[in-house]
Amino acid sequence: MSKEVEFLTKPEVIKRYRISESTWQRMVESGRAPKPIHFGRAVRWKRLDLELWEAGIKQ
Repeated sequence: MSKEVEFLTKPEVIKRYRISESTWQRMVESGRAPKPIHFGRAVRWKRLDLELWEAGIKQ
């Protein structure tokens, strides 16, 4: 049984966290947010990585 991995785009991520694109970019560049995965020029974040990151922040 395989689980399908779900990816979010930058617009989806910044909408989810209600922050600006520049704030999200700074968080990623500084290591305070999950690293993205690059598919050619496309940049995505795994939903599971974001959920685990959220859980770590809330602890």
